[in-house]
Amino acid sequence: MIVRVFNSGTGSAKAAIKYLMGDKDHTGKIREVAPALVHGSPSLFSLVTDCIERKHKYTSGAIAFRDNEQPDEKQIKQIIAAFKATFLPGLASGENYSDMWIEHRDKGNLELHFVFAATEIFSNKQLNIHPPGKVNLEHYKLFTQVMNYQLGYSQVYPDPLKIVMSEFETKSPNGKKARRAKHILSNEIKNKIVSGQISNRDELVSHLNENYGEVTRVGENYISFKFPGTAKAKRLKGPLFSKGADYKEIISQHLLSKSPRPLSADQANLLINRLNEMTQNRADYFSKKYLQKKTSFRPKKISNTGNKTNSVEEKIPLPSAQPKIHINAFTRLAMSMHQPKQQIKITGAEATPANQDESNFANDTQEIGSPIAGFEIQLGMLAMRLSKLVVVARTAQGLLLQKLRKEIANIEAQMSAINLQIEKEKLNAKSNIQIQQAGKRPKI
Repeated sequence: MIVRVFNSGTGSAKAAIKYLMGDKDHTGKIREVAPALVHGSPSLFSLVTDCIERKHKYTSGAIAFRDNEQPDEKQIKQIIAAFKATFLPGLASGENYSDMWIEHRDKGNLELHFVFAATEIFSNKQLNIHPPGKVNLEHYKLFTQVMNYQLGYSQVYPDPLKIVMSEFETKSPNGKKARRAKHILSNEIKNKIVSGQISNRDELVSHLNENYGEVTRVGENYISFKFPGTAKAKRLKGPLFSKGADYKEIISQHLLSKSPRPLSADQANLLINRLNEMTQNRADYFSKKYLQKKTSFRPKKISNTGNKTNSVEEKIPLPSAQPKIHINAFTRLAMSMHQPKQQIKITGAEATPANQDESNFANDTQEIGSPIAGFEIQLGMLAMRLSKLVVVARTAQGLLLQKLRKEIANIEAQMSAINLQIEKEKLNAKSNIQIQQAGKRPKI
């Protein structure tokens, strides 16, 4: 398991959701397995991000699992809860922040894609789950190491002899040529370094100039290199290309990446303690910035209980308490009257109406059969969505509050119209019964 955060978030959140939920991948090919919504509401997420006037609208990324790593449904929920408790400690989903999680399996392995709106809903201040800096990178690395240990997965050791690819080169079809050139070059110089023919960065620069192309610039942590027949130089990044890189240590790390060893109990304890410390520091920071008070929150500390079990329920850092969500009387009444009893199927997964998007209403009613039952399903789902919006609206201000009020009014109008339809259906049903009964009466 590894966590990746993408260099995106300044464009349209709706476009990002459309891609994540769409039936085509980044190359335009039809996905073999359709994406499945695991958590969140696309409409609510879009509503929150549309109100952000800052450049950065959201943060996106993925938790990727290797082919032999197959977490079950319960573990997936626990991993998501652990992620949010680690990087957003003390804040509540749907109340302090808006997020969505989408499951992708079209590449043969599991990827949990996530998007977080870049705003704290109460204060309307910027919220960044992946701020720049070494401290944050260490935080994510520790989370990955500890979760792999707790789940019984092998640790991920990146190969320092690989050339780092840009997002354009890894994702875009137009970056295929540059990606292939870097792969070939990486394999060539890897053999030279492992065999001892190249022992430092200066020798690497000389070797590149003499055999493969032209080094146009040498930076602190990169080399700009022009491949033969190309007009522009490409930046080569990775441990190999940093000033003062220790090539003996790099070779040692390269060998470790090929045959990773499990963590010992002592190693795991050190990582767990450091992760707990960093999570507490982030909780204190969030409390002062967003809640404007000293925190009394203490994240549930992770303990080292070994990794022989498949369950991580007692090991992951879950918040000790969550803020209460207050729902007004109208919403509570609507939910109690129209809560659907039957679980609705979604393509590729099963979920309760609480985590299904309203765009699936038509399909849902076709599966139920009865017109009244279909209308009641719609009412229940609208009531669930209304309750979320009401919670957010209680503390929203400015443009966000205006949009929320408009959305709430639209939902209430839809619910009123559906109620009228239900009454009409009931009257029609009653009338049909009376007609049938009249037809069965004996003639006098």
